[in-house]
Amino acid sequence: MGHLKATIVQPFFLDLAESFRAVSFLAGASALAAGASVAAGLDSRAYRLNWPSGTTVFELDQPKVLEFKVRVLAEHAAEPAAHRVDVAADLRGDWSVPLRAKGFDSEKPTAWSVEGILPYLTGDAQDTLFTRITELSAPGSRLAIGALGSCLDQDRLAALEETYPGLTLSGDVNFSALTYDDTQKTKPADWLAEHGWAVDPVRTNPELQASYGRTPSEVDLQVDQIMHSEYITATR
Repeated sequence: MGHLKATIVQPFFLDLAESFRAVSFLAGASALAAGASVAAGLDSRAYRLNWPSGTTVFELDQPKVLEFKVRVLAEHAAEPAAHRVDVAADLRGDWSVPLRAKGFDSEKPTAWSVEGILPYLTGDAQDTLFTRITELSAPGSRLAIGALGSCLDQDRLAALEETYPGLTLSGDVNFSALTYDDTQKTKPADWLAEHGWAVDPVRTNPELQASYGRTPSEVDLQVDQIMHSEYITATR
């Protein structure tokens, strides 16, 4: 397959998650004319991955987050491996406006990546995010979602931490207080299937490990019973 011009947009943790998003992202970018990722955060894939020639990487996030990342990478003389475009936006608003203003073309199929943000959204906000992505996605677009459950059982996590010191890095922060109940939301795969996306079988973290030829450790199996991971890929 020849290299095609591609656009990547990042809206919105583990070595495995990195493998998933890298494979999903590059698979979309190699086959499609555009790509996208939402809530880019401090992710540095625009610098690390072997992008097809002509790829544009759009990174959406709060302006201070993007400014910090660019400054730190510049201090280390890091150069992006693709044409990288910052899109400073608040995902609580209509981020499609600044995205289009930076040159995003919704007439071209797009490879989208949404990771880590869903637990922090209300049901309505999650639906709005998917609606916006759908409206911006030409036929043939692809979407990769890495989702973890909300309202985690902190007691079970604390018990695991005693058995496996260093398992969590959140200290005394209870992230469940920052998330919204999954039971009050439509499952991402169900929402996508109901809105014109062809959804691949949803996989958990252990299942994804097995698909990469790895044997999930006992601690990974126990953590996933608490985190309720979902790795979702879909095509428009």
